[in-house]
Amino acid sequence: MVRGSTFPLLAVAVGATIVAHAQSVERWLCYHPSDSSRATPLLDMAGVLDSDPTTGVGIVFVGNRAYTASFQYEGLNRRWDFGDDKNYAFFITPSGIGTYYDYSNTDEDEPTEPSQSYRCVLVGEPTEQAEQP
Repeated sequence: MVRGSTFPLLAVAVGATIVAHAQSVERWLCYHPSDSSRATPLLDMAGVLDSDPTTGVGIVFVGNRAYTASFQYEGLNRRWDFGDDKNYAFFITPSGIGTYYDYSNTDEDEPTEPSQSYRCVLVGEPTEQAEQP
């Protein structure tokens, strides 16, 4: 996979402000592939779409850290780009396979393999929000 998204991170506050103006919100929990009991989520991913049905903002929770991310649909996959120059990406396929990419030490056009994979589960159904004034 080649480093990708050129979508700008939306400059809005994380939390209630995003959700109040969101058109769609979804949340994924991601586990180690061998954690069949789903006892310990390693990643907590949230994506929020605004007026554009394919791009928005997201949040990536890893351990005790939260990263603001750009969030988008890329075909049928979900994608979060985060970190200081968007050097990190996380993809989730419709079947729940999550893959993590670290682009921090690669050239712009250099193909990169995922460095980690996870089993991810959509929490509930994506919520459709009514337009807020």
